[in-house]
Amino acid sequence: MSDDVPRVQPLTVALALLAALAYEVGRSDGGDRLSMAAVFLGIAAGVVVLHLLAMRLERRVAWTHRFGNPIAVGVGFGTLAVAYVQRMFFGTGLPFEMMLVAALRNIVLVTAVLSYDPAFRRPTAIFGTFTIVFATALTTDPLFYGLVVLYAVLGVWWLMGTYWSTLRVNLLPSTEQHRPTRWMLSLPILVAGCLLAMPLVARDTTRALMGIAPSSGGTGSYDPFARDGVGNGDMLVAGEKDIQTFAPIDNAPFMQSHDPSLYDCFDENYAEPFIPKKTERAISLPQEALAELRERELSKTEKANRQFSIMRKHPNAKRRGDVDSIRNDALLFVAGRVPVHLRLAVYDIFDGTSWSMEPMLPHPPQLQIADVNERPWLRVKRHLDRDEFRDDVTHAVKFVNLKTNRLPTPPNTLGIHIDQVDREDMFRWVQPSIVRMSRDRIPSLLVVHTHAGLVDPDVLAERIPAPPHAHRHHGRLPTDEATKRIGELAEEWVEGVPRGWPQINRIVERLRTDYVLDHAARPPRDADSPVAHFLFESRRGPDYMFATSAVLMVRSLGYSCRYVSGFYADPDDYDLRSRHTPIRSDDVHVWAEVNIGADTWITIEPTPGYEVLGPEPTVWDRTVEMAVVVAAWVTRNAVALTVTCVLVTLVWWFRASLADSGRRLAWSWWPSRDERSSALRAWRIVEQRLATLEQPRPPGVTPRAWVAGRLPWLEPDTRDRLLELVRLAEWATYSIDSSRPERVDASVCDQVVQQDTFRSLRRMARRASSDGDARSAVAQPRTLQGSLS
Repeated sequence: MSDDVPRVQPLTVALALLAALAYEVGRSDGGDRLSMAAVFLGIAAGVVVLHLLAMRLERRVAWTHRFGNPIAVGVGFGTLAVAYVQRMFFGTGLPFEMMLVAALRNIVLVTAVLSYDPAFRRPTAIFGTFTIVFATALTTDPLFYGLVVLYAVLGVWWLMGTYWSTLRVNLLPSTEQHRPTRWMLSLPILVAGCLLAMPLVARDTTRALMGIAPSSGGTGSYDPFARDGVGNGDMLVAGEKDIQTFAPIDNAPFMQSHDPSLYDCFDENYAEPFIPKKTERAISLPQEALAELRERELSKTEKANRQFSIMRKHPNAKRRGDVDSIRNDALLFVAGRVPVHLRLAVYDIFDGTSWSMEPMLPHPPQLQIADVNERPWLRVKRHLDRDEFRDDVTHAVKFVNLKTNRLPTPPNTLGIHIDQVDREDMFRWVQPSIVRMSRDRIPSLLVVHTHAGLVDPDVLAERIPAPPHAHRHHGRLPTDEATKRIGELAEEWVEGVPRGWPQINRIVERLRTDYVLDHAARPPRDADSPVAHFLFESRRGPDYMFATSAVLMVRSLGYSCRYVSGFYADPDDYDLRSRHTPIRSDDVHVWAEVNIGADTWITIEPTPGYEVLGPEPTVWDRTVEMAVVVAAWVTRNAVALTVTCVLVTLVWWFRASLADSGRRLAWSWWPSRDERSSALRAWRIVEQRLATLEQPRPPGVTPRAWVAGRLPWLEPDTRDRLLELVRLAEWATYSIDSSRPERVDASVCDQVVQQDTFRSLRRMARRASSDGDARSAVAQPRTLQGSLS
């Protein structure tokens, strides 16, 4: 190893790491600096360790020249393959141009690992320069331009060091060398000055590079993984830095004026309720519950906002539309993890056909504003110090067309933030766990941030929920035969199941697996108990039938449970372009919640097709999920995968023969333009065939000596044709005479390519090896035997 390594080699690795850091800065685009730094430090440590290990391995086994280039190319294509798998199985990924830059970045890192070999230093510097140039289209972060300046300075020093290290080889040992120190310092300073001015004068120019790929915008094409757009590209703004700008603002379809309320959405999706012919309550209630219910009816002012009837008319056939209609008819937009339940109303008393909205407590908890990171947050709860909560989650909800003054919040909300709203009197309790603003309706385009706790399912499974409260009606049931049958069915389902959450989970699982979600199903108008008809006869119905059944069955087991309505943010509606989930009237939903004490309610989802948001999955959870997804995909495509594997195996097994057949086809279909190029091309084919047989021409050995003395296993006719081809190739390479040698037939090129094929040469080598004639000529007979087999 030459003495220039201590200078040029570390500079090469440093350039590669700077290019990788520039890519990370461009990818984050002003995002989480800590995560970006952690990723880069991990990459840098891995490159340095692998660099040292590769140097040590190279001293024992010379492998760089043989495997270095395939490894670099394989890593580049592997990056694109991983990105494709992410898109296909998980619906996530990088924009097209970022995928290409990521592949180029990984190639730079591989060549940096191998940069102890001088052959890989120039590719590292070249690919690193391309990486940092293409990364300019990813960000306008000032940190990025500082990295560009540093890269330019180190790049100039790298060029000077490379020049002097190559020049030193040709100088005599006694020659005195003088490096121009003035230029070594002034030239980087000049380059740095030009680059420092680039953000001021060429900002738009560098950003214009975004139009080179469909995912960048400005090309008329569309990529769902795009994160930016110009011209006629994707104009939706993700707003990761400023949540106030998330979701469309200037797009006219989002500014419709019908402004439906929550109950308008109920009527639109479930059809309007009808009043039973009976004037009395359909099912008798306990006296204390009936008395409170009558008191509520006397004090209420808006009946539609106080009850939810499960006796409804048959709806018109109207379900969800395409993605564009979902986006254009959006009532809300949700940024954050989905699925998520956003509750707007809670109910406690059920009279057999209708749920009554739960009133606020006489002495509700006091609302307070607290500053968190210099932003005002409304404290809905003091804290969640219970062991059941393992994680927390934040969401941002943007109002567009919904007419309400209630704030849609997920379960176990800790705090609510609205920009510049820092007064407690701007908020009011409207129901337990439900907060409203002190105005008639929430203005359009207002963004509400929420912070909530998430339940740990493993811990929750060991806890027993709280019993019904004495001063509330979360455990009250109607007193009739139908409700008694429902309780008996619940006891039958949980027979032998330990008390607590295992029983509740059994009720939920049976409803999700044994019953069918049918939005159009309705009980008969003369049904005494719509819930009993759903459970024992039709076994199909809308989501409010599932939720009502779950509440009644859970209450019959002695747990405190309530009925909740609101909206469901469906992961299937997640918009990759804007990174938000639109919520429209079709997403109105009802579910159930179970109390675990201390005014803490846990969501249960008995309706099939709806899921409950859990804590952030661990690495093991993601691995298992990925394995399940891949296994399911493999099962669905078993036949195609089997055929593909067989074809790939056959291609790999006969790869040498197939490659040689491709060369012969190319020779026949695309003939050479003259005799010189034909001779050289034929000789290259011969060398490729012999190299595949592990018989490459040794360095320093002429082709004539190689064919005449180093390949004794060749048959006489084949050797004569090859020697004649050698004469023709030597003429094509060295002779200035335009006429080819006498007694050399130009047709020998075609004869060698078409007759002395890879298969024929392999057959000769096998025959000679079995006869023992080639042992003296083959340096490693085991290698030859392995390659021929």
